[in-house]
Amino acid sequence: MKISLIIKILGTMHFAMGSMLIGMLVFGGEMWMEQMNINLKTLKAIQGTADVVGASHIGIGLLLFFCSSINDLSSIKKVLVGELGLMACMLCVALFNTFSTYWAPELPGYNGPPPPFWFIIVLNPVLCIYGYYKGK
Repeated sequence: MKISLIIKILGTMHFAMGSMLIGMLVFGGEMWMEQMNINLKTLKAIQGTADVVGASHIGIGLLLFFCSSINDLSSIKKVLVGELGLMACMLCVALFNTFSTYWAPELPGYNGPPPPFWFIIVLNPVLCIYGYYKGK
């Protein structure tokens, strides 16, 4: 598989993750207030932070689309290593949030990212490693 195609797939996954995150915040805010018993001020603080994270993922997706046109193999492999580092950090945060109910029982009902995010968080590093070693 060509590395440029892998980079485009990674960019699409980041774009989808950012879009899903922003969509959840725009359309699910009131539901969060009821389910988690939080006030409007706290919800707005969460939305303000998560909007920036979602927009960052959309920007990373666009950046990866532009990087897919790089023809130098060593340069494009550096992009894959950078993406792998980013996803390693995201995986650590996702695992921390998933298991935080064991050491922070005051947050009942939160189990970490939803399944579509887990799919992206796991598939992305696999594609990075595959592209680094087997990409053309």
